[in-house]
Amino acid sequence: MLSVEFQIVLYMAINLLSLYTLNNTISLFLKRKTVNRKSSIKAVAYILYFVIGTITYFWQVSPITNILTQVLLAFVIMLLYSGSFRNKLVIVCSYTTGAVLLELIVGVIYSIHLKTPLNQIAVDDISKIIGSLIAGLAMLLVVKTMQLYQRKKEISDKFYFFDSLQVAIIPVCSIFIMHTLKELSKHVVSKVQWLVVAALLCVVFINLLFYFLFDRLRKIEKLKYENELLKNQSEYYIELEKHFNLTFEKIREIKHDLKHNLVYLKAKLQEKTEDSLSEVENKVDLLIGKVLLDNIKIYTKNQKLNRILNYKLLSAVKKNIDIEVNVSIRENA
Repeated sequence: MLSVEFQIVLYMAINLLSLYTLNNTISLFLKRKTVNRKSSIKAVAYILYFVIGTITYFWQVSPITNILTQVLLAFVIMLLYSGSFRNKLVIVCSYTTGAVLLELIVGVIYSIHLKTPLNQIAVDDISKIIGSLIAGLAMLLVVKTMQLYQRKKEISDKFYFFDSLQVAIIPVCSIFIMHTLKELSKHVVSKVQWLVVAALLCVVFINLLFYFLFDRLRKIEKLKYENELLKNQSEYYIELEKHFNLTFEKIREIKHDLKHNLVYLKAKLQEKTEDSLSEVENKVDLLIGKVLLDNIKIYTKNQKLNRILNYKLLSAVKKNIDIEVNVSIRENA
C-alpha cells in the first residue's frame, strides 16, 4: 500500500497530464481568445481544474459524479477559448467519453495481463495509479497523433506511419517502464517506495517535456517555412517591379519614337508626291517589322489579315522553317 502522501503526489502528476491533454484537445478545434485578459483568470481556471481534479481521485462517490465533475472542469478550461456553446459541449463530451473508454480498455487489458480480477486492481493503489497513468498517456498519444495529422493536412503533405512513430516512441516506452516499476514495487519495502514514486514522476515529466519540445520544434519549423515563403514572395515582387519598370521605360521610348515617326509620316503625306508616298510606305513596312512589299504572301482576300500573318510568321521565315497556312475568313471581316 502506498502512503497517502505518495498517492497525492502521483495523482497530481496524473491530473497535470490530463490538463495538458485537454488543452491540446481543445486547441485542435478551437482557438484561444485573442482579447487581452488578466493572467489571473487563466491561473484560476488552471488551479481549479488541477486542485478539484486531483481531489476527485480520492472522492469516494459514484463514477457518474466524477464524470460530471470532469465535464464541468473541462468547461472551466473552455472559458479560455472562443467558440459556440454547442461546439464546446461536443468537444467536452467526446473528450470525456474517449478518456473513460480508454480507462476501461486499459483496465481490462491490464487485468488480463496480470491475470487478476478487475475489482482487485481497482483496490490496489499502485495498480490503480499505473493504470490511470497508462490511460492518460494513451489519450495523449491519440491527441498528438491527431495534431500531427492536422499539421500534415494544413501543409498538404502525406501522413506516413513513420511520422506517428516519432510521436509514439516516448509514451510507448514509458508504458513498458511503468509496468516494470509495477513489478518492482512488489519486491521493495515500504521505506524505499519513494524510489518507485520518483521514477513514475520522472516518466510523466519526461513525456510532458518531450511533447512540449516537440510542439516547440514544430512551431519553429512552421515559422521557418512561413518566413521562407514570405522571402520568396518578396523576391518575386521585387523582380516583378523591376520588370514593370523596364516595361514602362520601353513604352515611354516607343511612345517617343512613335510620335516622331508619326510627325515624319504626316509631313510626307502632306507633300502628296510619288516619292513621299513611297517613303511613307517603306517607313510603315520598316515599323511593322521591315517586311518588304514584294515578299508579302497572299493567304486570304483580306489584305489586313495578310499583313498581320506575314508579320507574325516573319520570325519563322528567318529561321528557314517550312510553314503551312490555311485560313478561311470573310473578305470584309
